[in-house]
Amino acid sequence: MEPTAEHTVTLKTAYRHYWITGTELDPAADLPESAATPQPGARAPLLSLSSTHPAVIVATGIQYGDIPTTIRTYPAQPSIDDKEQWEEIAEADLTAASSVIFGNLDQDNTAVPLTDEDVPERAWRVRVSVRGADDARTVAYAAEGHSLTERHLIELWPSNDEELQYLRRDPRPWRQSS
Repeated sequence: MEPTAEHTVTLKTAYRHYWITGTELDPAADLPESAATPQPGARAPLLSLSSTHPAVIVATGIQYGDIPTTIRTYPAQPSIDDKEQWEEIAEADLTAASSVIFGNLDQDNTAVPLTDEDVPERAWRVRVSVRGADDARTVAYAAEGHSLTERHLIELWPSNDEELQYLRRDPRPWRQSS
């Protein structure tokens, strides 16, 4: 199935995560916080839902830096192509209208349209696929000369209100909770 929209962006991560939301957040208000309970010594979950805002929080392998990301919108659930190239894949629902906003604790926001049309707010399924996060774990900052290998693919399509789901988990224990 061909995507109805595709964008290539560089997402900014701060403090080992960024979030996806359907609305602009008030900078004076509390920012999204994960509802997941961190387990000591366990790998931080790739996706978690926010307990403070309608947002999906994405954990990253690097503390600060740029993550090359492809964002695709589909009219229905796409198949998972090349599943083996992704080390971790998870899905969650998000409420949004015609665009989503990627943000972080440094207030660096990137808006990405989901469709060319104005559509009412609805549930979207968000699938995040990640590779290379463990290869970048020793790099705290994306300073010049460092080769960051982390890549994300984010796919969205209309949803029927489903639960957070992991399709592929990376068994390595390193990623820290933010």
